[in-house]
Amino acid sequence: MICEKDFEAGARNMSTRSIFSIEEVYQSIKEEKNLTESHLGVPGNSKGCGGIIDIALMIPESVVLFVAPLGCARHVTTHSWQRDGRVFALALDEAEVVTGAHLNTIEQAILEIYDDCRNKPKLLTICGSCIDRLMASDFEMVADRLYGQMPGRILVIWMDPVVGRKEHCQVRCWDKVYSMWRTGEKKNLSVNLIGRLYPLAQNSELPQLLKKAGVENVKHMAECETLEEFYEMGDASLNILGSNLGEKAAKKLQKTKGIPYIKCQPTLSVEKVHNMYRQLEDILKIKICDEEIYRFTKKEVERFKNERKNNPVHMAIGEAYASHEDAFSMAKEIAELGISVDWIYSDGKFSGKAEQITWLYENQKNAKILLLSHPGSRKMMLDPPEVDVAWGMNEKWFLKKKNNHWIDVESRPIDCDYASVLWFINVVENELKRRKDK
Repeated sequence: MICEKDFEAGARNMSTRSIFSIEEVYQSIKEEKNLTESHLGVPGNSKGCGGIIDIALMIPESVVLFVAPLGCARHVTTHSWQRDGRVFALALDEAEVVTGAHLNTIEQAILEIYDDCRNKPKLLTICGSCIDRLMASDFEMVADRLYGQMPGRILVIWMDPVVGRKEHCQVRCWDKVYSMWRTGEKKNLSVNLIGRLYPLAQNSELPQLLKKAGVENVKHMAECETLEEFYEMGDASLNILGSNLGEKAAKKLQKTKGIPYIKCQPTLSVEKVHNMYRQLEDILKIKICDEEIYRFTKKEVERFKNERKNNPVHMAIGEAYASHEDAFSMAKEIAELGISVDWIYSDGKFSGKAEQITWLYENQKNAKILLLSHPGSRKMMLDPPEVDVAWGMNEKWFLKKKNNHWIDVESRPIDCDYASVLWFINVVENELKRRKDK
C-alpha cells in the first residue's frame, strides 16, 4: 500500500507541477511547450468515461452491459445510472481476458439479462473498456453470434480513456449511436439537438421560439419514449450540435442522411445566442421573434456587470461534464460578465484553446490553472482554495471542507440560449444574497 508520504514524494518528483499561472500556460502554447509531459491525461471528473454510459442510456427501451475488470466495473456502482435498473456490470478476471474466455461469458450474460428483464429491451448495448481495446476483443463478433438468439438489437460502444488514442471516446460513441437513425426520404421541419449529454432545461426559450416560427419538433434523444421515435430523428431538417465531441457524427449525418448542422456550443454570451437564432432563420427559412428576450437579457447582463465593480465575485471554473464545454471557454465568458476567475481546473489539454487562453492572460492576470490529470492535484482537491462560487467541476468533493457555493451543472446544464445566461446571473446573485444575510 502506498502511504501519504510516498504519494507526495512521487508527485514532487514528477517532471511537471500541478499548478501553473495563466502566464505560464500562455507562454507554453506560444512556445509550443508541453506542460503536462507524460503523466496520465485523464481529467479528475472523468467526463470522457462516464459520458459513454450516459449516451447509451438516453436510447429508449434499452439496457447497458458494462464489461470491465473489477477496478473499472466498480465505477458504475457510484453513479445514479444503477438506480433505474438499466445498467449491468460484468466484472472480468485476468485469466478470462488473457484466454479470451470472457467473450463466452459476455454472451451468457446478455442472454441472462434479456431473460430476467420484465420489460424486454429492444436494444442492448455492450460497453467495453480499456483492457479490451488493448487486447483487441471482438465484441462485434459477440453481437453477430447472438443475432437471432434474442429479438433485441445489440450495439457495441467503448469507454477507453487511457489507451492512448488521440480521438476522444465520446466522438466514436456519438457516431455509433446516431448511425442507427433511419434515412428518411422526406424531411420534416424539425430540429434535433445532438452531441449533448442532457436535453434543454425546462425553462429554455429555444423550443418555444422555434415552434412559434413553424418548426414541428425540437428534440433531444433523451426525450424519445420509444426506439422507433429515436430512429425517426433521421427525418429532421437540421441538427444543432452542442459540442466539438459530436462534430464527426454531425458531419457524417450530413453526408449519409442529408441533415445539415450548425454548431452552437453552451455559452453565457448573449450575442452568441442572438447570432444562433439568425443562423436558424437563414437555414430553416423562418422568422424567429427573439428581440424582446434578447433586449431583456442584454440589459440584465449590463446591470450584473456594473454591480460587480462594487461587489466583486471570485470564482473557480472547472471542466463542465454536463455542458461538454472546456474550462477555458467558460472561464473567458464568465470573466466577460465582470467576474474574477481566480482558479481554472483543467484537464491539461490546451490544444485548440489558444484564443481563450490568450484572452485570459490579457484580462485575468491572477488566474491559476490546476491540472487535474497530475497526481499532485489530489492535495488541492482535498483542500481547495477559498472562492465565492465554484462552477463546472462535477466531482463535488473538489470543494470538500470549504464553504464554497456549488453551482450544480448536472442539475441545470448550460445551453446556447438566453435562459442559461439569466439562470447563471440569478444563481450567482442568490449566493451573494445568502452570504450577506448570514
